[in-house]
Amino acid sequence: MVEQNQKEFLTSKYDRVFKAVFLNSNDTDHLLDKFLEKLLSLPVEKVELKGTELPITNVGEKVKVVDGLIKVNEHINIHIENDTKYDEGIRRRNFGYLASIYDRNIERGGRIDLRERFLLIDFNFTKAKQEQVIDYYQIMNKNGKKYIKNLVIMTYNIEKVREFWYNKDIKNIKKYKYLIMLDLNEKELEELKEIVGRDEIIMEYTKRVTELNDEERYRPWLSMEEKQEVTENMIRQEAMKKGEAKGERREKTNVARNMISKGLDIGLVSEVTGLSEKAIQRLSV
Repeated sequence: MVEQNQKEFLTSKYDRVFKAVFLNSNDTDHLLDKFLEKLLSLPVEKVELKGTELPITNVGEKVKVVDGLIKVNEHINIHIENDTKYDEGIRRRNFGYLASIYDRNIERGGRIDLRERFLLIDFNFTKAKQEQVIDYYQIMNKNGKKYIKNLVIMTYNIEKVREFWYNKDIKNIKKYKYLIMLDLNEKELEELKEIVGRDEIIMEYTKRVTELNDEERYRPWLSMEEKQEVTENMIRQEAMKKGEAKGERREKTNVARNMISKGLDIGLVSEVTGLSEKAIQRLSV
């Protein structure tokens, strides 16, 4: 067994881990079926994994791939997203994907099939303003009249249930055990089993995610996603710095222009704004 520490254990917050654990077409134990049944409180008779790549609708688009696309029973279409960052851009992207899935599946033989139901499940693994563990969203007017009845968005705040775990809130740990397990390491999963008992879903999940972390052949692409997240964060921070620097430069330039228009000496303008005399001379041309 490869020795793991808490930091190295990669959980289902990483897309590839989630897919390998839950979205396996050779899943003879039907872990996804049981997980969805408990999560959504509905009987699951049949689960069909669909292709996760969405069609490109214009030449400017890149490849569009969702984390999970599932057909449950006859008419329930579930779109799953795992988000380790949760901002306005991510929400717009997820909704755009959902709209694309809705548009692609709503028509049957040229007619609108109103039996179809569309659900976006968004597992949010980052700090958010969402206080509730589960939030529901639908498109409706201010009086609650639904504009589209068969489309629902459900966001699960995994960071919130982690607080229950840290605080050893046994009542809520038992209530949200299947959400909590998604972001626990190997040692914590064993602790969870002690708290909730021999739960078949948690036991099977623990077995799969532990084996995945222990497999040398999986480690490169598991850690690659971890590194990719760090890289994306660095790129985002650098972009913010550049934006701030650009805004500061623009402000200094505006101040310099105003000072020049009042006939002030270029040397003084340079001293006040920090711009070079050469740059200020170009502004005065």
